[in-house]
Amino acid sequence: MHYVVFDYETDGLSVNHSQPISCAGIIFNDNWQILDDPLNLTCRLKPGQVVSPEALLVNNISIETLQKTNLSYGGMIEEMKKKFDKWSPAVFISFNGCSFDRELQRRALWKNLYDNPYLTEFNGNSHFDLLGVARAVNLFFPNAIKYKMNEKNNISFKLQDLCVANGIINTIQHSAYEDCLATAELAKLIQKKAPEVFKSALETTSKSGANSYLQKLDVFCTTEYYSQKPHAFCVKFLTYHPKYQWMQAWDLKNHPSDYIKMPYQQLKEELRKSPKKIRQIKTNKHPIVMTKEYALQFESYAQLGMTKLMERAKIIEENPDFAEKVSQILLEEANEKEALDSPIGLLPEDTMYLHGFANDDEKKIMNEFHKVDWSEKLKVAEKFKDERYKYFAELYLYNENPTALPETLYKKIHKSIADKILSTDEQKYQTIPNAMKEIDDARAKYENDKEKLKILEEINAYIINMEKIYLNAQKG
Repeated sequence: MHYVVFDYETDGLSVNHSQPISCAGIIFNDNWQILDDPLNLTCRLKPGQVVSPEALLVNNISIETLQKTNLSYGGMIEEMKKKFDKWSPAVFISFNGCSFDRELQRRALWKNLYDNPYLTEFNGNSHFDLLGVARAVNLFFPNAIKYKMNEKNNISFKLQDLCVANGIINTIQHSAYEDCLATAELAKLIQKKAPEVFKSALETTSKSGANSYLQKLDVFCTTEYYSQKPHAFCVKFLTYHPKYQWMQAWDLKNHPSDYIKMPYQQLKEELRKSPKKIRQIKTNKHPIVMTKEYALQFESYAQLGMTKLMERAKIIEENPDFAEKVSQILLEEANEKEALDSPIGLLPEDTMYLHGFANDDEKKIMNEFHKVDWSEKLKVAEKFKDERYKYFAELYLYNENPTALPETLYKKIHKSIADKILSTDEQKYQTIPNAMKEIDDARAKYENDKEKLKILEEINAYIINMEKIYLNAQKG
């Protein structure tokens, strides 16, 4: 088994609209020995990409560095893909990747017209999120590793804080490469100090693997994180969501006999109440689970005892109509929610999961697009039936080689970007007015920090120059 630890640093926090500005990856064998030269890249900002000043202050990448590097954004994504393909199959390890890095990577591949945005899930690969593992360790083996408390007196599960607490020195905060090294060291520590959690976490790194493992366990402990704390639930597998295919499991704190004979509408209302009787387990997002015996570490389940818990599980097993009724309720609720969620007004960047992925014909066009010379790419892009891919192809040329665009199309794209980033309305993406406000707020926040103030002035000069360029684009 090989592990690939990877990390991205970005110019913002939106997975749909932020740009990765650096990426890193290191491949290890199962003894944590490095097997190949690591990946460690930093790229230029795309033209018209408005940065979040706070993001750059956090990840310590200067505007000067982003302007001087010879590597373009598209070039960095291409190099990343080549390296990760070379290292496959592997278990790809990230820290908070299910919520951010993996989602960001998927969108980067998708918007750059690569035919498989699920790079770390297909071709024998799987994904391991160390953040969820660290939280589970705190639940089931609270003394295995050390923790720092945050300002609200809760355990901090930030990578930097976990590393400091456990003597893993991350010398360059939020450098993608240094964060990869720190993540690998933390993974090694957890594997040594809480091997039961680490081993169980390896069972759920893929959707199919997680579904198979959890169905085999049938009754097990699942973990969730909310209210700034990890929580454990002893559950019995019930059904799969009829639309989203997420596992639904009954929390055995609740006696199923109280619900099985309920009229349909009453059950629907009861299932909406908090605390939830059904725990939803997203098996495509690396759920961390433990065997049912661990439930007895928690008072609410220990009071019931394993015999009663299994009796309740048996009642569910003997009443398949209950699972069917729950499935119907979930379908109704999903349809009701979708009827309210209108895709009107969404930008193409917001629609990755809304209209399906590329079919086989579109995948062929994507591969052809990357193979042909710059002069032929626009002609190839015209073959796309899905207008989103034409849009991304034109943006790709605008970002990577604008001379490959006809002048009229270049001006059209240039002006459309100007209209977006100069908007004074609140947007899902970063705008120039919002970036300027962030700079003003940061100046007040860091008024006694000369180094950060210097970085802010560099960002400010960059934003002002961008504003001039795109104001001229609006004028035509």
